[in-house]
Amino acid sequence: TLDQGRTAAHLVCSNGRLDLAKLFLDQGADFLACDSHEVTPMHEIFSICWEERQISDVEEFVKILMENQKEITLNELTGER
Repeated sequence: TLDQGRTAAHLVCSNGRLDLAKLFLDQGADFLACDSHEVTPMHEIFSICWEERQISDVEEFVKILMENQKEITLNELTGER
């Protein structure tokens, strides 16, 4: 992990690198891992894609995420606890 509990997946996603995020997913990265602020890589990529109005990218990423994560709940997708 990096500073404040951030992982390489956090860094890739916060920079909007969907291409690398998909590669990380294929390699088994945990996109539900929380940093010290309880932010996940998934939250980072959703935020970037939303700001840039790349809704189709969000849809594609969710599909890939759900294929790669064994279990994911609606609360995890929305960031609610």
